[in-house]
Amino acid sequence: MTHSVFSKAAAALVFGAYMTAAAVFSASTGPGQAQADAQTTVPTTVSQTQRTTETETETETEPQTERPCVALTFDDGPSVPHTDRILDVLEANGAKATFFVVGQRVADYADVLRRAYALGCQIGNHTFDHKTLTALSEENIRTQIRKTDEAVSEILGVAPQFLRAPGGNVNAKVRQASDKPIVLWSVDTEDWRVGGKAGRNTAANRDRIIRAATENIQDGDVILMHDLYAMTAQCCETIVPRLREMGFELVTVDELMRAKGIKTEKGAVYRSAR
Repeated sequence: MTHSVFSKAAAALVFGAYMTAAAVFSASTGPGQAQADAQTTVPTTVSQTQRTTETETETETEPQTERPCVALTFDDGPSVPHTDRILDVLEANGAKATFFVVGQRVADYADVLRRAYALGCQIGNHTFDHKTLTALSEENIRTQIRKTDEAVSEILGVAPQFLRAPGGNVNAKVRQASDKPIVLWSVDTEDWRVGGKAGRNTAANRDRIIRAATENIQDGDVILMHDLYAMTAQCCETIVPRLREMGFELVTVDELMRAKGIKTEKGAVYRSAR
């Protein structure tokens, strides 16, 4: 009985050694090496809290998708409750957006900023106190950008990658002073006009904003809205799912540029990804 148990154990050891040697030989000489490498490679996916800093001055990539996509962008926030309401819609529809924030508002709405970032949205720089940059000196333009970068970094640990000049006012001086690409827009919903502080929340005005954001939209468009207004947040509850139904993927500005293989450079102006 003892001899039989010993023989079985010895046989198992020999067989195990043989299989180990065979596996090593196969991994070093055949297609199995690729599989082994795939199993031991460190994952390259970066979690939300591990994003690299967004202060890079340019991006360069090959196209990532052939699916039509657009970038919803919101200026002048964050605000409560309107930004949160927009985030609710984005989250429910698996969509993302880019929020170009005013630096002096960031500290007061830090939780909203954190939530947007955690949902995969991008945070852009919309100057510190919404001054018209073309009316400032280069030094003051840089100060407006830097102070907003610092305010966002204090909360998120990363600075914005893109700048949007208030009112879209850009000239050679602004381009020279900017340490990041400047993103404007190809579609203006004019929510600031019909749904802003002077606007009326009527069915006609809501329909105007919704149609502006969903009709004649093209692959690569950058759509301008503002997250300061209740009407804008309300309209997004129709705009976001409608764009998805139309077959568009709603992505951040950075994702849009990467998807279309567009290299962005500091001081250059981009209105769309076409």
